[in-house]
Amino acid sequence: MIRFRFPDGAIESFAPEAREMLHRVCPHEVGHAVVAMHFGARVHGVALAQADGGVEAVAIYEIEQEMPRNDWCTIKAAGSAGEVIAFGSYGPAGAKTDLEDIRRKGCAGKFDDLVRQATSILLNRRARFERLTRLLCNRIFDSNDVISMMPLRLRKVGAYLLDEADFATHRK
Repeated sequence: MIRFRFPDGAIESFAPEAREMLHRVCPHEVGHAVVAMHFGARVHGVALAQADGGVEAVAIYEIEQEMPRNDWCTIKAAGSAGEVIAFGSYGPAGAKTDLEDIRRKGCAGKFDDLVRQATSILLNRRARFERLTRLLCNRIFDSNDVISMMPLRLRKVGAYLLDEADFATHRK
């Protein structure tokens, strides 16, 4: 499994019990990225980024300032939509932060309706979604690489596991 080097030089790896969570993270973060692309966002990639107490997976993308609120909320719900496609349902742990962001933004409607909308978008891009999800899982689970954390876009420190080139070659 992939390992990562923090800026202070410490090398960490995921605990074996993190495998199940990491399997859910792959379609979750790819879901955000693919739906963000649908709405015209520039996707920089999916990264492991430093967070309180360790690392978090995050889709990193830039959206237009004037994006309609419902589109923004659909992107936030797309992580859960990715889990629905991969596992039949979404987990509350994965949805928690996205749901909080949606509430803060003042999005109208129910979270499950946004998840259904995002699921529909992903199903129309299913081949791309599945290729990128497999690629992300392979990079996490089938690698013994040590990746170095460095400054990323949008004021995060981390390491890209999927980058712009991965998304550019999977535009279908």
